[in-house]
Amino acid sequence: MGRIYMFIIFFMSFSNYFCSNPITNDLDSLIVWKKINSPIVINGCYTVPKGTKLIIEPGVEVRLKSYPVIDSTWVENARIRRDTTGMYYFVNSNNLAGWLNIKGDISAKGTRSDPIIFTSTSEGKWGIIMVDNEYSDFSYCEFKNAHRIYFKNEEYHYYESALTVKNGVINIDNCTFKHNKNRNLSIYSLSNVTIFNTRFEEKGVHFNNFIDSNHKIVFANNLFYKARLTFQAAAYISIINNTFVFCNVPVDLNMNTNYKLCNNIFYEWGDYPINRKTASYTLIKNNIYFKQKSRENPNLNGFIWADPSFLNENDLDFRLSSGSPCIDTGDQSIYNDFPLYDLLGNNRVNGTTIDIGCYEK
Repeated sequence: MGRIYMFIIFFMSFSNYFCSNPITNDLDSLIVWKKINSPIVINGCYTVPKGTKLIIEPGVEVRLKSYPVIDSTWVENARIRRDTTGMYYFVNSNNLAGWLNIKGDISAKGTRSDPIIFTSTSEGKWGIIMVDNEYSDFSYCEFKNAHRIYFKNEEYHYYESALTVKNGVINIDNCTFKHNKNRNLSIYSLSNVTIFNTRFEEKGVHFNNFIDSNHKIVFANNLFYKARLTFQAAAYISIINNTFVFCNVPVDLNMNTNYKLCNNIFYEWGDYPINRKTASYTLIKNNIYFKQKSRENPNLNGFIWADPSFLNENDLDFRLSSGSPCIDTGDQSIYNDFPLYDLLGNNRVNGTTIDIGCYEK
């Protein structure tokens, strides 16, 4: 019976292309995607309606259908665009690029040995995962090969992140974002956001200006490799025990952002390790920053100029080597709800106090 139920829900999603009429579910308010049915292939728009919860089991691979790159300028009635920033996919009646529209709740909890994977059906690029709900939980998930997606309703719209959150509480932990065309993650919502132990590669994380100042955002134990963290929002933000490597202006704080910045590593940044603009801060403390090509220490308040001594940065191994100034020099008192484990699953405190950065020696 479980397999028949899965097939009905999936088949009905095909006709719901622009997601204006969410999938109705007369059986119950729970959808479960099981590993035995993997891979789950999404062709067009699949909507999880409000009041319904989608549970994805460990080991499931979700493949959102990809299409050939469109190489064209605007074409009348074709809804196609390409500009100088790259080639884009566009959703219309003739181009069923896959995307997942979550109006209900989602719980996608993989494991370290059996992650959940969101990717494309081929070497092409898929669309997006859109979350507009009350609660979302992603754990041990991989998001890769996403592309910007266009669609038309009253006017042209586009979304360009592998995962886009428009509303609701969201928790992300032990996930990986890589090989995505534009952004890894975008938050546009009145949300409380917690992101722990996650690896962001090559593309940024973006918070737009719809976030309310009463909501809290916590980034802890994350690795940002060539990936910028940008806030165009008024919010209370804690950026704690992260490692930022090889990125120009790794943290970009706009508008009236109130933030804590503690126990982070900034390595080989561009013009500045952070751009504060009009942002105010409650605490800046114990941040290591280092740039090998720089001739002098910029002397930023709350920053310590020192080489963090990674094990092997050439092989992208940013664990701490013996003798690193980051070992046992963090401040454990600045945040009460530290993750119990570091990015690799080791105990977060393995000495006299917490280490600086996302890895514990």
